Amino acid sequence: RGEARSALEVAAPALEAAAELDARSATAAREAEEARGRARVSEAEAAKARAALEEVVVREEAARVAGEGARVWLSEKAHWEALAREWPRWQRELERYEAALGEGRTARATVEKLRGDVDLLRDAERLRRQERDSVAEAEARAQAAAAHAETSLGEGTGVERRVQRESLLARQETLRALESARQGLCAGEAEARDAAREAAAAQEESESASGAVRDAGMRRVEREAALKEARRALSVAQATQGHAAQRALLREGEACPLCGATEHPYRHEVPALAGLVAESTARVETLESERNECSREEVDASARQAAARARVTQAESRREGAAARCMEHRDAWARGREQWRRARASGEHGSASPDDGTARVGAVGARDAASPSGEGVSPRSGEGASPRSAGARDTVPEAGSAPEAGTWLEAMVADVQAKLSALKSEEEAAEGLARMAREARAALEAQRTRREVATEALRRAEESFTRAESALKEALARMEAADATVRQVLADVSPIFAADAGWEAKLEAAPADFRQKCGKRVSMWKEREDIVQKAKAREDEEQRHRARAQGLLEVSARRAEEDAAQAVLKEQARDEAAGARAALLEGRPTEEVRAELRAKLDTALAAYEKARASAEAARQAEGVALARAEDAARDLARAQEALELAHKELEQRLVAQGVSLDAVKALLANDAAWCEAEARALAVLREAQAQARAVHDERRERRTGHEASGPPRLSEEEATAARERLRGDVEVRRRAEAMLRARLEADDSARARHGTEAQAIAERRRAGEVWKALGELIGSHDGKRFKVFAQSLTLDALLLHANAHLQELARRYRLMRVPGHDLDLQVVDGDMGDEVRGVASLSGGESFLVSLALALGLASLSSETTQVETLFIDEGFGTLDPETLEVALATLDALQATGRQVGIISHVSGLAERIGVQVRVVKQGGGRSRLVVEGDLGLPYVAVQQLA
Repeated sequence: RGEARSALEVAAPALEAAAELDARSATAAREAEEARGRARVSEAEAAKARAALEEVVVREEAARVAGEGARVWLSEKAHWEALAREWPRWQRELERYEAALGEGRTARATVEKLRGDVDLLRDAERLRRQERDSVAEAEARAQAAAAHAETSLGEGTGVERRVQRESLLARQETLRALESARQGLCAGEAEARDAAREAAAAQEESESASGAVRDAGMRRVEREAALKEARRALSVAQATQGHAAQRALLREGEACPLCGATEHPYRHEVPALAGLVAESTARVETLESERNECSREEVDASARQAAARARVTQAESRREGAAARCMEHRDAWARGREQWRRARASGEHGSASPDDGTARVGAVGARDAASPSGEGVSPRSGEGASPRSAGARDTVPEAGSAPEAGTWLEAMVADVQAKLSALKSEEEAAEGLARMAREARAALEAQRTRREVATEALRRAEESFTRAESALKEALARMEAADATVRQVLADVSPIFAADAGWEAKLEAAPADFRQKCGKRVSMWKEREDIVQKAKAREDEEQRHRARAQGLLEVSARRAEEDAAQAVLKEQARDEAAGARAALLEGRPTEEVRAELRAKLDTALAAYEKARASAEAARQAEGVALARAEDAARDLARAQEALELAHKELEQRLVAQGVSLDAVKALLANDAAWCEAEARALAVLREAQAQARAVHDERRERRTGHEASGPPRLSEEEATAARERLRGDVEVRRRAEAMLRARLEADDSARARHGTEAQAIAERRRAGEVWKALGELIGSHDGKRFKVFAQSLTLDALLLHANAHLQELARRYRLMRVPGHDLDLQVVDGDMGDEVRGVASLSGGESFLVSLALALGLASLSSETTQVETLFIDEGFGTLDPETLEVALATLDALQATGRQVGIISHVSGLAERIGVQVRVVKQGGGRSRLVVEGDLGLPYVAVQQLA
């Protein structure tokens, strides 16, 4: 380690000098490389400047050649210069010439056309005047025919026939209602009879099925009891047969470990025991099959009984429904009889009233007054019987299901149909006359329309003729103006085109082409001028570029020479530093030498540390070994003492047990399987001993208890009776158990049979939940629930406006919807601790205030979409106290101030005095009244209207 440190200290000055020379050499090399790079860049820039100068010279020559060609072309086309200098002016003149020439040609063609149109329109005007005169004569004839047709029609308006038809149709509707009630009553009674018969048959079938259920149940209980006994015998036989291993261990005179008996009749198995088991098994299977058959019969009978009872219930429901419908149809028949009676009474009253305007059509089919003897009856009435027979025929039978009711209805329907047919014939005749009058009026209107059309056609023809003459005059004026413009333009442009032969003919033949050719000449002239100007500018610019390129070339060449000289100096400095560095450290790199010295020093240090650690570990190992040796000596002494003690104890135990060491070694030589087998045998023996001890203790206790109990309290006869009673009770319980078990098995089998149907029902129910949820959200199929929902939203908005008005009328009240209902309202009384009251519990004044608030709220709500101009309030002001009346009238005044009209309908005289404008209904007597309108000044403005 010391030698390595000394070598490093000796080499330190040389390393520092070498590092300094390395830095100087690297700096000189970098500067030389940079100088050489700058020299190369300068040489490239000089070459680039030389190439740019050559390109500038080439472009300058090309610009000069291009300008020279354009100047030659301009000298050849010098006569185009005047046109090009003022081309916008000459272009406008040529366009004006073209427009004037086209206008003249169009005007000339229009003049030729209009001259022919004027002649045609003059003839058309004459024809339209003649048509107008002829149509006026036809109109006069049609007016005379219409007046004659209306005179033939007369003054009859068909009121009598209309009243008579309405009376007959009303009777016809009453007869239809009676017929519907009679048919429903007959059908209901028939349905009730059928339902009663069906109920009786179903009741009989139910009783038969109930007897079958009882018989099948009794047979099933008997089979179950026998089956239970057979299963017990089979179990005993199988148990006896299955104890073969235990029977092999039995000894004569010894007790059986299972039952304690000393006699063993089945010690030696005989073939009869197997036959007994097979016979018991077959009997059990037979009894199970019979029991199952009885169960099926009982279930089937129960199902038939349930179905019969269901049919009985359905039949009773049908009978009750039919009875209810019969009652409804009887009520309908009674209502129809009453309507018929009233119709007959009103018809007779109408016939007897001389002042009624419809007296002649009050009775069915009666047009003329009947004579006392029954003669003079109109033949279309169809009444040829005496008044007594007619009255009897018009009386509706009491019982709607009676046969005479059907006969009476047929007769009445035929009578009404006959009268309607006769009335229809009269109406058709009157309709024919009315149709003739309408046709005459239609013809008159048609002739009047034709006359108006002819007049209109004459007016249009006159207007067309006038317009055509005006258009002809305008066309002649346009043609003359166009010719003048053409002559003026030719005079202005003639000096410009004097050098072109035949230019006037070319201009007249195709003015647009001529103008386009002139435009092309101007464009070509301007292009050549532009080329000359651009060539001159480009030549001047290229000359400037050439001067700039020559200066740049000189600067680049001089900079390249300077950079090359600087690079040579930097390379010399680099070579000097490299020579000095090669003399130190044999030319090896400084870091390599320094790394080598440091590596030697690190290796020496590592060897030193390793040796020191090895010495320390050896010293520790020596101490541990000495301690272990001492412990081992002490353990050896203790082990020898323990061995001697163990030998002594083993000899003592062998002597006590009376065995030798060799016998113990032989036993220890056995494997684990032998030990486990011995342990299991020992456990079996211990368990058998415990069971025997338990049986012995139990038998001893039973014997002790039996000896201590004494003789029994019951006699032999009482014990026999108790046994029989308990046996009967057990039998009853067994039958009940068997019946319940059979029902459970039947229910399980029914569930198994209906499992698929139950699953399908569950799936349908799950699918139906979606539609149920949709139904709850959307509502019924007719849209009623959705309508109610929409109305409830509007009601909420209405209550918002109504409560705002109610705050002004009566602050103690507030309206709200009844929870859980869509369209029901309730009132909250703020003065009574927000007590909720129904609208039916409000007094007259409170009801009026709430109704007024709702009306005002409805007006406010409707004003959002429709302007409500007028509001009428009918009655209710008489129930208000003076203070509330003032508030109500102030609210109405404020509403009227917004531009709305408020009308109050009331009989309270005190209220009428406070209203400026009033409409009074004045009674005049005789079924007439008069309307009187009074203004603000109290001067009545009377408007009279006759009211029936």
